[in-house]
Amino acid sequence: MAIVDVMIVRINKRRLAIPISSIVEVADYKTGSTHRIGKSDAILLRDEVLEIFMLDDMMGRSDERDILIVVQYLKRKCCIAVDIVEGKQEVVVKLLSSIIGNTRGISGITILGDGEVVPVLDVNTMV
Repeated sequence: MAIVDVMIVRINKRRLAIPISSIVEVADYKTGSTHRIGKSDAILLRDEVLEIFMLDDMMGRSDERDILIVVQYLKRKCCIAVDIVEGKQEVVVKLLSSIIGNTRGISGITILGDGEVVPVLDVNTMV
């Protein structure tokens, strides 16, 4: 277990926690500014080409995504498209490896004050 500062976001009406230590910035997202590069979507943001992750497989498809969370691991950056940013919280994270083994993209889970179990994103596996 660990205590971590996270940003709680919503994608397709489902909550996800992103560690604050991995977040570089939060930016507006206009779907018309997306470019297809190979098999991935990307955006030009602050003179950098950044891959955009929609997380449809994990959270379901949403058409309301208008916010980008820019995350970084080491010197590599990417973006996660989200619907809503709910805010920052300090949470206790239970690692998944001790419960069900390793799950790509998720480092653990946390239980919020309202009792909802929320996955905590593993940015290291995305970038």
